[in-house]
Amino acid sequence: MNRITFGLLMISLLNCSAQRDVSSTSEPIVELRTTACFGRCPVYHLQIFPDQQMILKGESNVEQLGTFRKALSERQYHFIVDAFNELDFAGLKAVYDGPVSDISTTYVTYRPDRGREKTVKARFDYPDALAELIKMLKSLVQNSDGWLAVRNDQDANVLQDQIIVHLQPSVDVAHFLESYAGQSLRQVRVISEEKNLFLLTFDVGSIDPSAMLSRIRHDERVIHAEFDRKLDIRR
Repeated sequence: MNRITFGLLMISLLNCSAQRDVSSTSEPIVELRTTACFGRCPVYHLQIFPDQQMILKGESNVEQLGTFRKALSERQYHFIVDAFNELDFAGLKAVYDGPVSDISTTYVTYRPDRGREKTVKARFDYPDALAELIKMLKSLVQNSDGWLAVRNDQDANVLQDQIIVHLQPSVDVAHFLESYAGQSLRQVRVISEEKNLFLLTFDVGSIDPSAMLSRIRHDERVIHAEFDRKLDIRR
């Protein structure tokens, strides 16, 4: 039994630590995001924070629809971080893909204490060790016990005509905007040139905001996208 397979067993058997009424204000150290397919592929965004809190945003075909929180035990948290380090996640290719259709894409992001943030697109023909790591992270979502719904009091602060978009490193923002000319998508400002992170706006009269967000999220050139919020403080 290899380390990650053992980790799957450990994560499924150990009780999570007690929930804490705290907010995770730092950046997540681990993120897992899945995209839609033509079938019933689960679509969600999992974030794991340095305080051992997890945030799950379920979008479709998952038991937890909406935003949920759960706390990892200290042992579980360190096991996950160690798994990334032992895999040498920084040494993986940025994209694993192939000429296949109708399969979901998984994006995995790791932000180590020391070293550069890295996101890997795992869609097709990726290493077995990475597949095992993804399987372990997905097991956190599939284990429905202990997830607590997060009351979203900030919906009134959502700016539905502005979307924060994290593009793949190789994507040119000008070309990306051109492909959404029908929605008058345009750049408000650069949030991080290094991370290819932008604040964009569009004509809400041309498309429903939720439909626009969904369309951008399902664009293969996009790592992640979300509505901007009033009084949002960005690093």
